[in-house]
Amino acid sequence: MKTNLNFNSAICTSREQSERLLALGLKAETADMMWSDLSEAPICHPYNRIKGLASDLDDKVHPAWSLSRLLAMIPSFIDIGEHNYMFRMIQGRLFSYHSNIAGYALLYSMGGVYDSAIYTIEWLIGEGYFNKEYLE
Repeated sequence: MKTNLNFNSAICTSREQSERLLALGLKAETADMMWSDLSEAPICHPYNRIKGLASDLDDKVHPAWSLSRLLAMIPSFIDIGEHNYMFRMIQGRLFSYHSNIAGYALLYSMGGVYDSAIYTIEWLIGEGYFNKEYLE
């Protein structure tokens, strides 16, 4: 039986997405993955496996974030005024904060799931709801 399974799911943020997160002020130490220039084609590895083992490698590894790490940093609930909003991820890329009483505070679905997560983090930082321990 011949199948045409094509798995092209990203396991971490791209370099461009990682740079965007760093520009937003996220600490590189919050990353759980890394891009490595140690091979001909850049590949993603668990972050602390190589980073810091030798100082001459530091310029060859770059932080990256898995989806599970990004989701872990996004607060499950935020309070806006008198209302509590719950975070929801629907169908893999629709991100929202919703209150049954007050409606949506955020509804975002554009690009892929990583773009939605990064936009949500950007919004949370701008509104003051993101955990400041994750920021420089």
